[in-house]
Amino acid sequence: MRIVMVRVMFMFLLVCVGGAHAEIAGVSGPASTAGSMAAVITAPSDVLNSCVSGSGQLGFNEALAVVTPVAFYADDAVVVPAGTLVDSHMIFLNGADGATSITHSDVVWSFKQPIIAVMSDPNGNLEADSTTVFGASGTNYTVSPSPNNAQCTGAAPFAARGLETTKATHPYTHTPCGYGNDCYTVDGSTIKVTMAVAQPGDWMRVLTRGAYRVGIDIKPGSDPNCVNINGHGVIPVAVLGSSAFDVSQVDVSTLNFAGLKVRVKGNGSRQCSIADTNNDGFDDLVCQFQDDTAAWKPGTTTAEATGSLIDGKLFEGSDSICIVP
Repeated sequence: MRIVMVRVMFMFLLVCVGGAHAEIAGVSGPASTAGSMAAVITAPSDVLNSCVSGSGQLGFNEALAVVTPVAFYADDAVVVPAGTLVDSHMIFLNGADGATSITHSDVVWSFKQPIIAVMSDPNGNLEADSTTVFGASGTNYTVSPSPNNAQCTGAAPFAARGLETTKATHPYTHTPCGYGNDCYTVDGSTIKVTMAVAQPGDWMRVLTRGAYRVGIDIKPGSDPNCVNINGHGVIPVAVLGSSAFDVSQVDVSTLNFAGLKVRVKGNGSRQCSIADTNNDGFDDLVCQFQDDTAAWKPGTTTAEATGSLIDGKLFEGSDSICIVP
């Protein structure tokens, strides 16, 4: 297989990325030696070494639902082929300039989809080679000093950008946790990370299986979307079609709405139909999900639908919901 590596210097929009960080499902573990817990943050305006810091591990979402234009190397001789649908995320521990050393051990990061690759080589070459594809929109990775702050320097690659225990050249073999500092262990959709830093800090990119973001409409035509969760009936949910999303390609057997499955009719078929529910000129897929009181928690205000296309690519979407006991 021919691997094409890409490194392009680029200008960026002076925009801070906002919104929720739902793609990282959660983070748990003990406090760092500086007394801080790990946290999910919004993508910062800069990820240069001296621009963003903290006293515990931090993680943020980068580009989501990206189809790789070329193949990329990752740790342990993993190759992410061209045409792969990917969600990208970054985890780092970087103390402020002049800070004392910090260790943050056994932090477990959970993602919504399985992890397919990690980039953690000590000089950050794998990160730098993939940032134009996987970097967060509006975040400066490469321009040093930063146009946002002339005091900010340290664009990847540079010595000790990644994990010091990962091999610096192909096959970029990493050290699993349990064998010292600067390590990680992947288990499905979770990664356990230990980082020990002085200055500069440690940075790693985590790639998970990607999912297209689509619109959904709970109880089409209703506003608000109030649902009486008595466990007896069905909840209609529309997966909204668009110029970029053909609902006829949805594998209805894979649909899941807040843990509920599509009701199966007596003839064995699933209770779904196609109609333009929002009058935008594109067909929508409307399915009836069998209600179950065990699926709901008090105070729930949003619910998510997930599924896959016939070709196996994933999609997900969410909408507001009003729970009536």
